[in-house]
Amino acid sequence: MQSIIEKVLWLKQVELFQRLPGEDLAQLAEVVRQVRFQAGEIILDQGEVSDRLYCVVEGEASVRAGNQEIAKVHGGETIGELGLFDQVPRNNTVVALSEVVTFELQEDIFFALLEDRPEIARGIIAVMARRLRRLNEKLLGFEAEKNLLAE
Repeated sequence: MQSIIEKVLWLKQVELFQRLPGEDLAQLAEVVRQVRFQAGEIILDQGEVSDRLYCVVEGEASVRAGNQEIAKVHGGETIGELGLFDQVPRNNTVVALSEVVTFELQEDIFFALLEDRPEIARGIIAVMARRLRRLNEKLLGFEAEKNLLAE
């Protein structure tokens, strides 16, 4: 178990929370819960409705759509934050590739933070934009490759 100070120092590295001042990070550190997942364990399951997000502290996890890996997540990244906004069943499964240590943040606490700290929302938008950009690059790269093969 990590101390509040250790959690604050780690949370400061998470993109979603980088703009928060230390006292707010300390409040956040008090409410996040450390959760460990073993290699092969499902962290988030396709089809379930989201009521929490996870900040990956250590380890690596695979984001999968069916049998295809679409991304990997590592320390400092978050998973599950998008589902908190639309309350629809998850469209991906996240599986631990190694032991994964996370900080879990429940939905009600998360929304209370958003009300008090709009900079968290800006952080989430930045994360979503980056993920969209990576997906576009993958798709465009795939299309360009397909066009080259067709010639």
